Amino acid sequence: MRLDQYLVSHTNYTRRQLYTMLTQGAIQLNGKVCESLSGSIDPSVDRITAHGVRVTDVIGIAIYRYHKPVGIISTMTDPSGRPCLADVCRHIPEPVFPVGRLDRDTSGLLLLTNDGQLANQILHPRYRIEKQYVVQLNRIIKSSDCNRLLGGLFLDDGPVRLTRLESLGKQQYRVVIEQGRNRIVRRLFECMGYRVDGLHRDVIGPIQLGRLAVGQVDELNHQRIVASLLNVNE
Repeated sequence: MRLDQYLVSHTNYTRRQLYTMLTQGAIQLNGKVCESLSGSIDPSVDRITAHGVRVTDVIGIAIYRYHKPVGIISTMTDPSGRPCLADVCRHIPEPVFPVGRLDRDTSGLLLLTNDGQLANQILHPRYRIEKQYVVQLNRIIKSSDCNRLLGGLFLDDGPVRLTRLESLGKQQYRVVIEQGRNRIVRRLFECMGYRVDGLHRDVIGPIQLGRLAVGQVDELNHQRIVASLLNVNE
């Protein structure tokens, strides 16, 4: 099996990301930095790591939910030495990767898995998986702006709209959005002239953060999550 095919099927990295990682020396094969992704490998024998995390044919497919605190970087490594997901994932028995990201100043539900197909189903726009956030703004949203947010507008990387917007009082709102682009909720409100003072995600599709304590991780039932997502997409 080609190395690039193996990495695409067993991680959440795109081919473009993998080639960038290759130039950075972040992919290793049997302890040596890879110079090419086109070589053949034997997954049952060869040891492959990406950013120091072993990529394996995992017998047990798993998915975890993590209550990310503010201040944690949603990557496996950070060149600046800031707290990142490596500190969390080292306590998980399977090699996992994050399903999407939350920016450093956003807290809440982050999923970790070794199921690339499941991750794609959650992230890909065509599946229209809703993400719910609680957002704290610097002022009350005007009714005309509510209509624009629900009707849709264009950011520099394309159209975006909220599917639900509900006031929780005290300049706090629950928002539901299907898109998952980089900092999409923050950028949406900022382009409307509002300052986001706090952002917290608590729901992704059928998965809720619930009472999971800040900084804690727990394992979810993989089969139940897959079945729930099938129901969402029907």
